[in-house]
Amino acid sequence: MRDKIALINETLYRSYTVQEISQAEAATAAFPQGTPDIVTTSVLETTGPGAAVLVPSGDVHTLTGKAARSFRAWVADNTKAIA
Repeated sequence: MRDKIALINETLYRSYTVQEISQAEAATAAFPQGTPDIVTTSVLETTGPGAAVLVPSGDVHTLTGKAARSFRAWVADNTKAIA
């Protein structure tokens, strides 16, 4: 996550910081009350420390017929939405 925020800062000339919080705090902040634990856990684990060791699956290409873009390309294409 820190690398992603650094890239956003570089692209948008910002100085966002990352503050580490617990998974429970993240779930409370990001999901409506009553969201099933399986949903919050699944989503939050894709951005947690374990995500760094995940191998790309090729699912984007399978589903869309196009290669996945890099995060850098996504940031460049979505600067208005991020800012």
